[in-house]
Amino acid sequence: VLNLNNKYDFIIWVLPFVTVYPLRYWGLPKKYFCPEKLLGHVYSNLLNNKGQLLIINQGQEEANIQKELLINLGIRYKYLDEIKNDFYEYKNKRYGYLIQK
Repeated sequence: VLNLNNKYDFIIWVLPFVTVYPLRYWGLPKKYFCPEKLLGHVYSNLLNNKGQLLIINQGQEEANIQKELLINLGIRYKYLDEIKNDFYEYKNKRYGYLIQK
């Protein structure tokens, strides 16, 4: 993501790594764990003016961490609460945030 420079009107970010555990689970080096830097880049550099960013987190803990990241970066958001899927029941609930620049 940090190497991308194009601008987008709509970005969907599903299950970003906001804790180190999933990063380790997927076998990625810890040096790639920088959720605040990634979110800041996506919002500031990739999202067009008036663009929208949809973030989906897994589990309430990750949703709470995501909220703190948004607050720390001063990004205004709309909390979408639990995202339900009529076709598939996830092991962990999904929660969403909608950001409009």
